[in-house]
Amino acid sequence: MGVGGSSLYRNIPGLGQSNPNGQTQGETPEQRLARILQRQQQQGSTGFLQEHFENRQPMTLPSPDERVARMCQEAKSGKKKALVIDSFYDTSGEAERAEAQDFDGDLQPDRLLHGDIVRGFLEKEGIQTEAYQCSPENLPACLHNIANQVEAGVREKPAFINISMADKLQEDDLQELTGVEDLTFGNVASRRDEAIGGLYRNFSQNADVIQVSQANPPEPGTPQAMQQQIQQQEFLKRGRMLMQSASIDRLSQAGVPTVWGAGNDTSESLNSNTLTGSISVGALDENGAKASFSGDNSLVTHWRQGTYPIRRVNGGLDINGDDKADVTSAHLTGGRSYIGRSVDEPGVVEEIPDAVRQRAAEIRQLFPLTGGVIPEYEWRNEVVQELYKFGLKPGRLYSDQQLMEIRGFSPETTAESAKNYETPDGRHAFTADEDGKLQSTLPPVVSGTSFAAPSICRDENSMPKPEPGLEQKPPQRIEDGFRLLVDG
Repeated sequence: MGVGGSSLYRNIPGLGQSNPNGQTQGETPEQRLARILQRQQQQGSTGFLQEHFENRQPMTLPSPDERVARMCQEAKSGKKKALVIDSFYDTSGEAERAEAQDFDGDLQPDRLLHGDIVRGFLEKEGIQTEAYQCSPENLPACLHNIANQVEAGVREKPAFINISMADKLQEDDLQELTGVEDLTFGNVASRRDEAIGGLYRNFSQNADVIQVSQANPPEPGTPQAMQQQIQQQEFLKRGRMLMQSASIDRLSQAGVPTVWGAGNDTSESLNSNTLTGSISVGALDENGAKASFSGDNSLVTHWRQGTYPIRRVNGGLDINGDDKADVTSAHLTGGRSYIGRSVDEPGVVEEIPDAVRQRAAEIRQLFPLTGGVIPEYEWRNEVVQELYKFGLKPGRLYSDQQLMEIRGFSPETTAESAKNYETPDGRHAFTADEDGKLQSTLPPVVSGTSFAAPSICRDENSMPKPEPGLEQKPPQRIEDGFRLLVDG
């Protein structure tokens, strides 16, 4: 039956048939889009994947340097805008706004989201931007819809699309998902088409297995049920990667480059969205050396500064190094700042609710390969967001010991962190002194490859240069984030 018979994947929104051949004479862009959407609805999502990847031919694109030069010239001349796919404060709902960053250190979210900062980096380079609100879980649908609009002509082609979301793959994941055993981070750039072809074959072959397991579900709570859930997650992971790869293909064919951060999980993983013709940007630290957190593999085509000290300037805070206030009083909640001085008020550190502990225990069962410990990346990017729904509070301080307990660490391990405290997303951290007062332990800096990517059009000669003999720090995993703030 193959991929066309999978009922599991057919119902995922935002996926459909790629652009039909030809255009009816006299057809308006709106009519063409309606025709594309109608055909997609008739064929279903799996029909799209089957047609796109079974007929996919290797693409011959200009070199990454040529594409960057062309798109930056178009963007800086004002001929075209850069489209930024991200979350923005003005267009987000209450739940998203609750996850905004805390700039002034009062442990309350301020009025800026990740996309607002990314747009600031682009506009610093004289590039006009357009915001496209999209959450990470909806990225496949967002990319697909944009590709539809570009192909139909109802959306003007942007100079490029900046996207700050990563779907990470470790090297063994890359080999398993593609079925190509000798594929490595070192050779994947020269074997992109082989990797994508293997990914589709594995997806197609597993569609029948998933459909059979759905028809004969095991008893809930058994090891067989857990195994089935893992199989379904891996199947959907392949499908998500293919959905996004197909949209990137279509945009590339239409002459619209996509620019991605290389990821913040060191050289141990890559951003799977860079497998198909994307521009992948790694991060340099403020000294010009490769940042210890940055993804580093053969798919990375460019390096830009991704770590910026935060400074007080006239009117607020400068976070992108241009000596202008990027964060002003209009963005800040203005409460008492705890960053940069001791915290001795009672009630600052909170207890983790029982409902959070129970939900965390359920989530730990999804990670048998790590002994029931929730990995750092999944914790920061997915699990914390889920636990907010059960009473964990963004921006509030919790005992490191309690946070490690609900992640699944042993009592022996958690005992070492008894005097440490942090926010659930790890963006504020404190340690207790001899008097029990909490002292901030994080320097004021903004860092991440998603802050390197929007500097893609910055003159490389203006980048910080490493001093002779300057060595890269040992790898450490971090997430895109804000480590804030020196209190004035």
